[in-house]
Amino acid sequence: MKKTAFVILFLFAGCSDDFSPNGEYQKRLIVYAVIDGSSSTQMVRVYSTFSPDAYDPLLPSPNSDVANASVKIVDGNVSYIFHDTLITVSNGSGATKQVRAYVNYVLQPIENKTYVLTVFAPGYDTVKSAISGVFPGDIIPGNISLFSKPATEKYIPIRVSLGSNAKAYLAMISLEYEIPNDSVLKVKEVPVIVKKNESGEVIQRFYPKITFRDASSVLSTSYETITFESAAYTSVISDIKKEHQGITVKFRRAILTLIQFDNGLYTYYSITNAFGGGSTIRLDEPDYTNIVNGFGVFGMMTKQERSYGLPSDL
Repeated sequence: MKKTAFVILFLFAGCSDDFSPNGEYQKRLIVYAVIDGSSSTQMVRVYSTFSPDAYDPLLPSPNSDVANASVKIVDGNVSYIFHDTLITVSNGSGATKQVRAYVNYVLQPIENKTYVLTVFAPGYDTVKSAISGVFPGDIIPGNISLFSKPATEKYIPIRVSLGSNAKAYLAMISLEYEIPNDSVLKVKEVPVIVKKNESGEVIQRFYPKITFRDASSVLSTSYETITFESAAYTSVISDIKKEHQGITVKFRRAILTLIQFDNGLYTYYSITNAFGGGSTIRLDEPDYTNIVNGFGVFGMMTKQERSYGLPSDL
């Protein structure tokens, strides 16, 4: 009887504190910095964490842009200072808004260099991160003539070689064309494969996806072949002509693009996008950051392009 009374007393005593799923809030910087090896213009976004107690999950997340931060990237010899500015972006529905960004116009990253990012803002711990420049790769056609005469083969082969420290890559084909009275050249991407109905109409398109480079890959020493369906290539030509029906379309170039990603950027991308089940509660989804004393990601991508002329009346 005494044992029973003790258990009841223990259970009631153990339930006296309110339960909270949130840990102690710490004010930290969040930094998103993806430097582009194919450009000398680089942007960094800086945000702040916000207290869960002040956040209503039924409302849009609070705007936590951080102004007046000190942002720089050092490559060992040169310090690149980023200045605060506002840029106009589209929200996807036609409307635009201004967002804060830190910009530098002279940083042209190259391979075999280490880049150290430092961000300081009053009231926050200084955050740092470091990456290595991604080595260039290459992308070439397996058969150039198929860009002009795709119907002669079932597949259009593309050969890809990666830089030695690239973690993942994306290989694409695009068609560049022009229409009368428009000074802007238009570009349309080619899917890898297409799905057709019984009438031969394209009902679904499958575009290239970012490919992980595993430990067995030899893409740094030789070329790997990626194939695009000729039917997918010709479907884009047909789409362009239908879109501008009654207008003379002049085709200009087939553009091959290879985009490479470093380890930090690909890891962040894969963790963010690889876990489905948006309607379920996940307890095992990892969190990734390579920002010391903060959150976010510092990474690098690089892009190589080759282009090949097309008959204007393709």
